Amino acid sequence: IAQAPNGSVYQTGVFAGRRPVPLLRWNWEGATSRAVVDLPGRSWFTLDVAPDGAVYLPEYGQNVMCRFRPETGKVESLGDYGRFGTHIRDVYCAMDGFVYVTATVFTTHVVVGLNPKSGETFAVRAKADLFNGVLIKDGAGRVLVSQNRWGRPLWLELRGGSPEPVDQAELRLTANGTALALPDGSYVSNLEGRMVTLMRPDGKAETFEIDRRDGPLRIFSVGAGGGRIWGGTFIPLTLFSYDPATRKSEHFGNPTETEGEIYQTVFAEGKLFIGSYVSAYLSRYTPGR
Repeated sequence: IAQAPNGSVYQTGVFAGRRPVPLLRWNWEGATSRAVVDLPGRSWFTLDVAPDGAVYLPEYGQNVMCRFRPETGKVESLGDYGRFGTHIRDVYCAMDGFVYVTATVFTTHVVVGLNPKSGETFAVRAKADLFNGVLIKDGAGRVLVSQNRWGRPLWLELRGGSPEPVDQAELRLTANGTALALPDGSYVSNLEGRMVTLMRPDGKAETFEIDRRDGPLRIFSVGAGGGRIWGGTFIPLTLFSYDPATRKSEHFGNPTETEGEIYQTVFAEGKLFIGSYVSAYLSRYTPGR
């Protein structure tokens, strides 16, 4: 999800169960987003909007960068990023018009820049022994990469394709490196489910609940055991069961220690054993507890 300079909010799905996958836009009129174009793929983790209003979308599975121009209503491919890595994922548009994305190379990331005016793509360079490939955008719209210094990050701003020094005190980042830092000095210190904790500039914490309806993107895994069919959903991770004899379903929330997805379930000795991702968790769950 990302917001355009004119206020429009764009969003799309990740690992959508069917094609075509729409790019959605909400222009502050009505209560729902509208589809503006069908996207040529199904693995859309991130998107961002450039200062000129163009929407950039890396397609993770095909390793291709796409661009949607609202003035034409069309989406175009900007080419394959195979020479930089196997998958591109996190994209950020800088205030000077350059576009940056992370490319996966085995277990590391390379930051790749795009100059929309020339169409040139290039790997962002820095000191090889320090540059760690982390790419984020702060609350003021600066696109940043980090170097490791004494066990802590030193942030550099990407300007014109190059990492440049920036006053660390001016960066609108929280302690854990998120952009949820507001101009008045307050920041979001914790997000858990629907609950948000906002730290005020005077150090006082305010916790409130977001009014939203959660709906998993799709069913990710299905298994059987104990006379039931067990299923795990994706974004968010939840566990549910269906009893064919009674034709009733039960929902158990997230019984694991992660927020990814359940890959497999095995029922034995009255308990459900769950293998889940990320961080390779194995959980033993007693239904109903």
